[in-house]
Amino acid sequence: MAQRTELTFVTPEMAKHFLEKNGVNRKLRWWYVDRLVSEIVSGRWHVTNQGIGIDLNGVLMDGQHRLHAIAKCGIGVWMNVTFDMLPDSYIAIDLNLHRTVADALRIHQSEAEIYTMMLDLYGVAIPDIRLVELLHKRFGTESAELLKNARRAVAVYSSASVKASAIIQMEFTNQHDYICQTYRDLITGNIVKLPKNAQAFVTWVGKTKRCTTDRELLFTRSLTVFDKADSDHQTVKVPLDKYVGIVNNAKQLISYTLSPAL
Repeated sequence: MAQRTELTFVTPEMAKHFLEKNGVNRKLRWWYVDRLVSEIVSGRWHVTNQGIGIDLNGVLMDGQHRLHAIAKCGIGVWMNVTFDMLPDSYIAIDLNLHRTVADALRIHQSEAEIYTMMLDLYGVAIPDIRLVELLHKRFGTESAELLKNARRAVAVYSSASVKASAIIQMEFTNQHDYICQTYRDLITGNIVKLPKNAQAFVTWVGKTKRCTTDRELLFTRSLTVFDKADSDHQTVKVPLDKYVGIVNNAKQLISYTLSPAL
């Protein structure tokens, strides 16, 4: 069945009906709904190329903010409605500054950052949603475990490089509890509870300007923080060759994870 677009007068009842099968839309932003309500009520609503997207199964793929605005103010408006879209069309819908990879996959931005960092390690500069989705399927459990009760944003320490290194060490060492606790202590500034190698990392960050610009360097050094076997080392520099090897192994693991889409 071919996709088709029809100029349609969408009533509040129709809007509510479409919203009953809301699919892969981004997180709802009520401030934007209120802005659309203001446009509708004031008569400033205009028909554009953007509108509502419904897939072959009747699932809403795009336009939830417009529909919520119609339902909230109780006023119908004309807009373009596209029917019979393919279910995976969400991959290409509005994936720009307004709809992020995290929006499209319905995951937290702090988790999406981990996967974009992994893609960066692999050499993919611009995130591809299919690749991010594969990484999420592979590392989603570890990411959720690491970020549970630890979503605080702290310069350097909660960066994508540090989080990705923690995930890789969870994969390679299976020391999940140790790594999660170390990460929480790191981002909360609980320095006295950090193992010696993590305290050395904090010192290194304070002295190294490149740690904010060289993502792979920061990733490599961060691996030392989450290695329980080296927890008594008082310098972040030993043994660096070991961690370079882990970086290479991490790249191989990422490559294997992405292979179905490459």
